[in-house]
Parts: sequence; C-alpha cells; structure tokens
Amino acid sequence: RRRRGRRRAMGFVASVVGGLLTIGVAYVAQPGSSLFSWHPIAMSLAYMTLMTFGIGVFHSSNTQPYKQKLWTHFICNITAAVLSLTGFAVIYINKEMREKPHFTTNHGLLGLVVTACTVSAAMGSSIFLSPSLVNKVIGPKNIKVAKTGHRIFASLVYLAAMFEMYLGFYTNFWQRNVEGIALYASIGALVVITGLVCAQVSFNFSNPPSRQNKK
Repeated sequence: RRRRGRRRAMGFVASVVGGLLTIGVAYVAQPGSSLFSWHPIAMSLAYMTLMTFGIGVFHSSNTQPYKQKLWTHFICNITAAVLSLTGFAVIYINKEMREKPHFTTNHGLLGLVVTACTVSAAMGSSIFLSPSLVNKVIGPKNIKVAKTGHRIFASLVYLAAMFEMYLGFYTNFWQRNVEGIALYASIGALVVITGLVCAQVSFNFSNPPSRQNKK
C-alpha cells in the first residue's frame, strides 16, 4: 500500500508541476500578444501537461478499468499531437512572415523530429483501442512485442520532448523574459517532471499490468 501511495503521489506531483510550469510559460508568453506567443503555449500544453498526465494514467495504483485507462491515454496523446502540430505550424508561419531561416538551431531541429514522432506514436497507438483489429493486423503472438515497442518508442519521444523544452529555456525568447531564480526554477521543475515520469515508466516496465487489470 505504501508503494502504491508513493506511485500515486509521483503521478500527482508530476501532473501538478507540469500544469504549473505550463501556466508559467503562458504567463511569460502572454497568449494573443503575438502569433509567436501560441508556440510555447501549445508545446507546453502538449508535453508538460497532456503527455505527462497521459503516461501517468498507467501507474499500477490507478484502479480504473484498463480500457478506461487506454482511452484516457489515447485522448491525452492525440490531443498532445494536435497541439504539437499547432505549435510547429505557428513557429513555421511566424518565421515565414519574418523571412527568417528555418531549423538553424538544435531546438528547432529537435522540435521537427519530436513533432513527427509524437504524431506517429499517437496514431500508432490508436490500433490498441480495438482488440479485434490488433489481432488481425499484428497477430495474437506479437501483441506483447508491439506494446513493448510502443512503450519504448513513446518513452524516448517523451524524453526527447523534455530535452526540447529544456533547450527552449535557452532561446532568445525565454532568456529575454526570464532570468535568475525564475530561470533555474523552470529548469528544476522540468527535471522533477522528467524524473518522476521516468520512475513511473521504469516501474511499469518491470511490473506490467496483470490480466485482471485488463478486464
């Protein structure tokens, strides 16, 4: 029970910190003040809020039916993919309007890769919503391998996204508006979120859901 309580607390803290950091980003970006302002807001909502919560629903202390967890996970991640595409489109259009070159920084290049992988992971996971479709397309013998592959790929995408967020804290926009304690607090919060989610994922790999939890 204590372990379950700690895992539940980890998921709760990760989601709360992610939400608060997203609010902080929105405060700095001032939504609607410019076209660019929607870029950091959309990306923060996608990864620090929705994807963080979407991963957390699978912790073993969550007593919801497996099918409900699956749908919650899918809705969070498909929404995150849409927001990621929106954020990517915003920064692309903004640079076109300003006649600035694209993908000249590590943040920009990684953002392109992360957005593409986020969409791929979200679309690929949709097949698991239909057990009959999974059996037809993947085959009963390969379901476990496919799910493990999805977990590994999605975990790597999340880590890459968090590193992209970290690089975002060193862009001209963030450095111009945030400094000192606020800057280090932002980075510290991101490290806390990433660490807690990694701990959850690590436990889920070593303790996969039982058959009873999948009913």
